[in-house]
Amino acid sequence: MNILTQISNTQNLKLHAPLRRQFGFTLVELMLVCAIIAVIAAIAIPSLIASRRAGYENTAKQKLAAVGQQQTAFRTLLRKGRYSTIAELQTTIAGGSALLTSADVTVTGWTFSDEGSSTTTTFGEKAVPTTDNPAAYSLYISEDQTLRRCARSGPWTKTDCPSQQ
Repeated sequence: MNILTQISNTQNLKLHAPLRRQFGFTLVELMLVCAIIAVIAAIAIPSLIASRRAGYENTAKQKLAAVGQQQTAFRTLLRKGRYSTIAELQTTIAGGSALLTSADVTVTGWTFSDEGSSTTTTFGEKAVPTTDNPAAYSLYISEDQTLRRCARSGPWTKTDCPSQQ
């Protein structure tokens, strides 16, 4: 066989060889999918974080309102004739259980505490955001059972804090 015939046969084989199917994705396709996922995540994650914080805030409001109701129960139903502190509510037993538990005054991102002195006619309880909570306000409840929004660092009084609707 001469050299021209060999070259001709080799070229014919290349021209007539069946095309191989390639499986998988190209690098460009993979990069495009990654870019789409990154854009979706950039849009969704801040919204999810904000929803989570709003949930914690609503829980803090509900628990602070419950503390206010337990204050009233302590004064009237238990016939103490005065309001109490959170610590005393946690140790007062009524109906076989404490009026408050530590879970009743625990919310992620919020710290519960007494505000001022409890007397026979007044009490004050507050929920203040922790340092990692970006909320610009705190929450306050007193003997009138009205939940109020106050400045983050107080003061916590009925006159300084508008009613929370």
